[in-house]
Amino acid sequence: MSPRSTLTHPMGAREKLALFNMIQPYLEGAKVLDIYAGSGALGIEALSRGAKSVVFVEKTAKIAQIIRQNLHQIAERSHLEALPGVLPTESRGTAVDLRLDKNGKNGSFCPVFTENAMDFATDDTWKGQFEVILADPPYDRFDVSEVAEFPKLLQSGGILALSFPFANGTPEIPGLKLLTAHRYAAAGIAIYQK
Repeated sequence: MSPRSTLTHPMGAREKLALFNMIQPYLEGAKVLDIYAGSGALGIEALSRGAKSVVFVEKTAKIAQIIRQNLHQIAERSHLEALPGVLPTESRGTAVDLRLDKNGKNGSFCPVFTENAMDFATDDTWKGQFEVILADPPYDRFDVSEVAEFPKLLQSGGILALSFPFANGTPEIPGLKLLTAHRYAAAGIAIYQK
């Protein structure tokens, strides 16, 4: 399910396929952050490609609810259990989580936070917690200084997959090495490593 709103810009199918082809080697068993999550499509795709867990961050509560609905639908269709979990009390956001868990084994932890990206990125609770970050920020409000906060959330060797407005050029992110960047119409995809 996708939100009926101008507040999100779903990534095109070609761009999404290219992104996941580039990061596939990093996904198996990874802890992933889907920041600017929208409908959660990128994080859900990461789960389907072997990620261990995904944390979703979407600032608009109504849209974050769609992520929760999508996760519950996946759990129901796959005959998985949806169980409430405990989140860090230090978190400033609100969250609901889902453990996608078949027969009580190998569950994926999927909290959904209703919080803006900058507040989440500057919360020390999450420092060094992720192996992969998926960032598809709104192009009309693209702020490289906000994205520059994300490296501290990555583990050493971690990957940031960033979708950005190509007209602005490929952003330089302090603390990260650019591995590759490609253009898809007006969009760019860059993969960085810590």
